[in-house]
Amino acid sequence: MSDNNTIQKPTLPQSTAEALTSYLDIYSLDDLIVDLGRRDEGLFLSYPQFSAVDKVTLILAAAFGWVTEKSPEEKLREYYEGACELAYPEDYFDGVADGVRTTLRLLGIKISGINAEEAE
Repeated sequence: MSDNNTIQKPTLPQSTAEALTSYLDIYSLDDLIVDLGRRDEGLFLSYPQFSAVDKVTLILAAAFGWVTEKSPEEKLREYYEGACELAYPEDYFDGVADGVRTTLRLLGIKISGINAEEAE
């Protein structure tokens, strides 16, 4: 039997998570609720990263914690590493890996664990 009363931690973008951590180092959850309830935009001027999520999500994150969204680099690295573990023929992975490395080269992007070592 599952517990329907379990709160799932919200996922926040990295910049919003950092801003919320910074805010909570100074202020309390009660302060956040009051600040979010004000009609002026002072809080969002001081912490513009808060505008990436809605007010309820900010309150839930402050109250119960949050999960930080993976960066695009982390997502691509996971995809790249996951392709290594697939039960496809070796040439399939070679094609996936080559495609990822070629795309990064064309975009001029270096990601540790994929192609950053090639520059050394």
